[in-house]
Amino acid sequence: MLHLRSLESLRGYEDFLDQLNEKEGFYVRSAIDGIPKTIQVCTEQLLAGDKAFLDPILLVVQKCAQPLRFRKTADELRHKEALLSILNTMADLLSINVVQVQECAALTIEIVVAYVRERCSDDLTLLHDKGAASPDEKTDVFSAEKRCLLHIAVRDSDFVYKLLQLLHMSQNMGQLDHAVALAVVRALKQACCYTACCTSFVNEGGLDRMFRLLETVRWNDDLTFIIVEIVWNVTELYPASRETIGSYHNVAVLKDLLENSVMGYKQKDKEFRNDCIVVCTLLAEETVNQRYFFETGFTKLLFTLACNQELDLGTGWGSFTQTYSQEDFEQKKLVWNILYVLSFNEYNAKFLLDNGFLKVLTEYINVDCQNKKVLKWPTLQLLELQMQALYLIAQLCLRDASFFDEADGANRLLSFLHRCMESTLRDTTLRVMVHVANSCNRQALATAGAVPSMLDLIQTDIDFDVKCDCFQIISDLCSGQVQKEEDLEQLRQQFMDVGGIEVLLPYLKMDLSSEKGQRLVYVLVDCVWNCVITHAPSECRFLDLQGVHCLLDVLEKGPPWLQLCVLSCLADFFESNQLAVKQALRWVSRSTHRQVQKLLISVWMKQAIRKDDPYQVKMEAERLATECPTPENVPFQPKEKKYTNVVSAKHVNPKQTFKAVSSTQHTLTDPDVHPLIAVVNQADIQTKVYCVLKQTGFEAHESLTFDERSTLVDISALVDTRNDTMWEYVEDTLREEGIRPVSADQAKLDETRKTRAQRLQNIKQQQGQVDQSKAQWETQDEITFYKSLIKKSEDPAVVAKAEPSKGLTITQAKMRKTAMLKASFQSALEQSTKTIPAIDPSTNKDPLDGDPFKETAAAVRAAKRNPQKREAPHSAPAGTCSSPTNGMGVGPKPPTQAFIAPVPPAADTSIHSQRRSTLSFTVADNSLASGWPDEVDLSTIPPTLPKHVRAFADQAPAGQGHNETQKFLTIMEYNVLCSLNNFRRNPASLLPTLENLKHRQMRQAEIDGVRSVQEVKQAFEVASDFIRKAVNSNDKPKAIKQCPIGMVLAARDHALDTGGKGLTGHTGSDAGSLQSRLNRYGSYDAVRPVCECIGYGYVEADEIVASMLVDDPEMFPEIVGQRNELLNSEYRYCGIGLHWHRVHKAVAVLIFACSFRERPRQQQDDAHARFKAMFCE
Repeated sequence: MLHLRSLESLRGYEDFLDQLNEKEGFYVRSAIDGIPKTIQVCTEQLLAGDKAFLDPILLVVQKCAQPLRFRKTADELRHKEALLSILNTMADLLSINVVQVQECAALTIEIVVAYVRERCSDDLTLLHDKGAASPDEKTDVFSAEKRCLLHIAVRDSDFVYKLLQLLHMSQNMGQLDHAVALAVVRALKQACCYTACCTSFVNEGGLDRMFRLLETVRWNDDLTFIIVEIVWNVTELYPASRETIGSYHNVAVLKDLLENSVMGYKQKDKEFRNDCIVVCTLLAEETVNQRYFFETGFTKLLFTLACNQELDLGTGWGSFTQTYSQEDFEQKKLVWNILYVLSFNEYNAKFLLDNGFLKVLTEYINVDCQNKKVLKWPTLQLLELQMQALYLIAQLCLRDASFFDEADGANRLLSFLHRCMESTLRDTTLRVMVHVANSCNRQALATAGAVPSMLDLIQTDIDFDVKCDCFQIISDLCSGQVQKEEDLEQLRQQFMDVGGIEVLLPYLKMDLSSEKGQRLVYVLVDCVWNCVITHAPSECRFLDLQGVHCLLDVLEKGPPWLQLCVLSCLADFFESNQLAVKQALRWVSRSTHRQVQKLLISVWMKQAIRKDDPYQVKMEAERLATECPTPENVPFQPKEKKYTNVVSAKHVNPKQTFKAVSSTQHTLTDPDVHPLIAVVNQADIQTKVYCVLKQTGFEAHESLTFDERSTLVDISALVDTRNDTMWEYVEDTLREEGIRPVSADQAKLDETRKTRAQRLQNIKQQQGQVDQSKAQWETQDEITFYKSLIKKSEDPAVVAKAEPSKGLTITQAKMRKTAMLKASFQSALEQSTKTIPAIDPSTNKDPLDGDPFKETAAAVRAAKRNPQKREAPHSAPAGTCSSPTNGMGVGPKPPTQAFIAPVPPAADTSIHSQRRSTLSFTVADNSLASGWPDEVDLSTIPPTLPKHVRAFADQAPAGQGHNETQKFLTIMEYNVLCSLNNFRRNPASLLPTLENLKHRQMRQAEIDGVRSVQEVKQAFEVASDFIRKAVNSNDKPKAIKQCPIGMVLAARDHALDTGGKGLTGHTGSDAGSLQSRLNRYGSYDAVRPVCECIGYGYVEADEIVASMLVDDPEMFPEIVGQRNELLNSEYRYCGIGLHWHRVHKAVAVLIFACSFRERPRQQQDDAHARFKAMFCE
């Protein structure tokens, strides 16, 4: 040391040199500065030939292996830097061609990395790219950060590359010292506990170096043991390496290594043998490597180790014996496990079957086994071996039926199933039998009596999963995919004779709310399809027990994927047995009391809704993937039946294949198949509904509504419609590709085009007849309804029961509406008596003769059918309109009653004016109150109307926005949506508007004196504080992009209803609530929130949104506290409706919901028109 002190290059490092004489390790600062400097100086002197520097180098290197010390608190932060400095310095020493230095540096690297792993409490399960914290120290954030830094230091060092470089150079020069090699591989073993180090190890060719070393050392050398552990760690932490080392040569090296280690009898030798098998298993999991095991004879070696005890194979290994110790038991399991992996390769599987491996496996599940070498295993170990034997049987039985029959596998499986007491083992046996029933061995299973055995097991006290497997086995055995026809008939007869139908039917009636119940019923329907249908005696028995009614109950309550299976089953059943059709026609739902036609039409309509709404398609796919089993993950093997003969659309065979064919796919996979056959072979719900209705008949039942009859017309034309779609696709494809058909083909295309046009015309004609019948019925029903209400309103006893103080019921609201109608009729008749036109002499008919109520109702119906020619039945003559506000622009006080008294229309000498004014209530109740898209002629708007009334006259869709729902909004509604989204993204955007409204309202308060200026100011300040809190909040809601048409119509209904009558609040004149308005046009999630925000008095978009932030409990007590709903991040859907207000100039209705499912558009339009006709006109 004194010599080192005298060196000029080490001046300033005296403190570091003093640490060499101490027992503890270096300080952190010395490790960063002193160690690299000292090693550099000593190395230069050593390479110059001064051997005296060898001992100082070794002393410093050995000292580096000790833990570092901290002199200051800041040293802990530099611990990573110091550790990285030591590792890099040791890595540089590996390049010095001195054995002692190389060995000592490699040992130091091993000790340092092991220290990091030990200090950080990490193991193989945690050593990935991020240093994981110890479970006991997860709350110690600073300690976790330090541990992570130490791991980073290990991963950032390049010592792995230097270690492999040393091995490479030594192997090439043939000068590899055993001690150095041992130190190097021990250091690599510690490094390969990190994924990053494993990646570097593989990229630098480390695995090839290891296998080259294995060829040069004995199997019982310590070097061999460590190399096997390295290969194990690398292949486990870095799976891509398995394909890298997969080669004939490497597999042969492992095979020789395992074969040589067989003779080892020590515990260490047995553990090493098991490690070799684990490494081989990881290598075999890569499919491309499995063939090397067969080619090198490794499979034969493993088979010998697996079955030597049971088959008394001649091994040539002398005194090798397999005991029942824990190590030998682990070896048995590991060998069976790797054979299971290798059995996926056909060559390995054939070798195992040819050598009787399946017989050995069935011996372990043989309840009458007499093989003493099998029975000698302890009970717990025998159970584990039986579990593995079952997995191997399930894999090997798929290859060849002869080997399974030779091993008597079917009888042994059934016997083992009945006598097995352990539940997990029994369930595994059933799963194996499911695989066997789907393989070429199903006939052996059926011959062994599997069907009665499964039915007996079902009737015992077992859980649902076991029963589901039992029914699945029965269904697969009777599916007829392999068996001969006579064997299949015998099997189905056996199912019926042992009471299979009686056992099955009660489970079809179980609750479908749970996933397990749905899966079991799914398998039961498949069982009915395979075991009952097309077998005449079973069909009769099934019908006697009302089985079709059970299937229809499942169809009504099941999810879509289950409905598809039920419909396919019913289609086959109805075709094979007409009695099943008659039983279906007698079915009536217990819950809804509807018949089969209504049920099938409702299933069709629900599917049509899901297809029309992309969001619903996505939500349905996500729900099926997360909540319900699908046909892909349910072990369901339905019958494959395709049409092979060209048939007309009138006699389409409903049998089809269950292979999914998209309804939008127009290309035919088989050019010889007729297009109609391909259409009906599509496995979607609508096609299955068509197939079932084809058997029950398309004649409309008297219980069907008009909408259902219209849908029935669409269903009956399904095949023709899809065929037309295919031809359209052909024409479009030819046109896009610029192909000109030959004359014959062009004639065919022209003919199909004419046929399509004629067919479309026929469908429209049928739909028109249904619509005409519907209009006639609605007209008559409305006449009867209002006449009954008028009669009821004249009854003093009914009128006396009304209690207006508690609000209006629906009946009371309708009665008041009727009173308004009655008063309007009387005023119209009084006017008509003043100017009665002369009787037409040519017809001798009074122009005013007839029922005015009937004519008015008929006019409303006609306007709905042809809105473009609609003449506003409620608009008063020009010159009779009065402004709903006074000259100051301030509306009168809200009405005290729930309706506005009717006002007789002004006198008019023309017959046209008298007829048109029959149902006029007030001046404001004109076409502007109910005018929506295509219903208002702007040229007829009187110029004397106030500005705010004219603002709402143009209700045409603006066509703006990012999607179809936004394009449905009017220009004013779309502006409100944009203002709302701007406010949700940036709440401060409405502060200027709110301040402007504040000053306007304060001036108005000074003028009218209704409220004090201070109250107005305080209300606006509360709203401003709310905005400021929203600006500082971290929870910023997203913009609302979806405006469902149903929600928009619901908002418009409320704006029309309350605005035209001068009402306020959330209750309409029909006593309807927000929920009833939403249910009129669709459905929503009742569990999640919905809300309705209302604003009065403003027309501009920003002012409308800003006004909803201000509470006015005196003027509008029903709409207090709605500002929080505008920024609710849960709401994703919004409906907007605007209208002028009789009292407050304007009303804006905003409806928010978390989810909303639309009804068909035609139903929405009908409901909207019906509501306007009854309550808004």
